[in-house]
Amino acid sequence: MKQKIFQKIKKEIKKANNIAILSHFDPDGDSIGSMAALSLALNKLKKKNSIITSVFPEEYKWLIKNINIINGTNKNYGFDLIFVLDSCDLNRVNMQNIFKNKPFIINIDHHIDNKNFGNINYIEDISSVGEIIFNLLNYLKIKITKDIAESLYVAIITDTGNFRYENTKRSTFITAAQLLLSGIKPYNIVKKVYESRALGELEIYKEALKNIKFVSGGRIVYTKLKTASKVEVRSIVDFIRTFEKIEIAMVFKKLKTDLFKVSLRSKSRADVNKIAKKYGGGGHKRASGCTIKGKEKDIINSILNTAKKELI
Repeated sequence: MKQKIFQKIKKEIKKANNIAILSHFDPDGDSIGSMAALSLALNKLKKKNSIITSVFPEEYKWLIKNINIINGTNKNYGFDLIFVLDSCDLNRVNMQNIFKNKPFIINIDHHIDNKNFGNINYIEDISSVGEIIFNLLNYLKIKITKDIAESLYVAIITDTGNFRYENTKRSTFITAAQLLLSGIKPYNIVKKVYESRALGELEIYKEALKNIKFVSGGRIVYTKLKTASKVEVRSIVDFIRTFEKIEIAMVFKKLKTDLFKVSLRSKSRADVNKIAKKYGGGGHKRASGCTIKGKEKDIINSILNTAKKELI
């Protein structure tokens, strides 16, 4: 099946004159790395292409090399082919006006609850979209340069927690090893992504630890934040999950009055994707999230009650 779908994708790329690449709003490392790698690969095929995103996180800006980035889509750029990466639902893409002229959509994702909204859908339960893009580029016989390899390595390590998460499989290590053949230095990449944070982030950790609460005998832990980037929230919720006895970790971030972003993680038993989906969100079994309107106390109590059922 993989070969047949890749063959169809190859035909569409060949026909296209102007290609857009986008992902879900507030993109993470897998989204950014996958988009960057695909853009660089399309450059090699002499295909006009642009990454469409309203946000490009600071910690990934070093990946931007010979890539065209468009921060909005108010203009008619005439895209005839759109790659949507790492997004289970087209509603999670915040550039909706780009679809007005009904361009051909190629949907590539690793979320098993993907809505199959594309004209071509390639969904695989694998570590990351980065790993899928690696396989696609190999099929297209595109040389994996150092720049492409760095982008794909970022995609893989950020979505596997540096090969710690349950989605890390044999194929993940094989792909990572092949990327090393391009001359990338894993530690240099890890240092840029994880070890170059601003000192101000310590204040965010201070706030998170001050507000931490333990529920269900310490098996559920949550905290509240007022100001934090997505990267900081992800770092904190991942950190909380590492302690013994904790099965579910949650961070409630206030976006504005009566609107909260909830980040959820589980260790081995609970399916936090089920929790997130109940509130209109989604993600993975061990890492998921949702955005909820309502009073803070009501939201926390509701999600805690749902989370407790996952421990039964």
